[in-house]
Amino acid sequence: MKKFIIFLLSFIVLIYVFEIGSGLILTLIYTPEITFGTTQSQTVEFGSIANPFPYLFALLAGCIAYFLSQRLYHAK
Repeated sequence: MKKFIIFLLSFIVLIYVFEIGSGLILTLIYTPEITFGTTQSQTVEFGSIANPFPYLFALLAGCIAYFLSQRLYHAK
């Protein structure tokens, strides 16, 4: 049970760190479209699902949390 709690806590911390990190990276590389003219679109875009970063970072956080929990559990 202690091994599972260590894994769960490290996974939660790592997923938040990677989510904030991916948000910072995506914000840095975003370039808005600047249009000049009289016609402006009245549609609102809320985003797309094609972004692979959250799944990649969740997988990475899970792997690191597993190895971290194994190392902390066997260190004692």
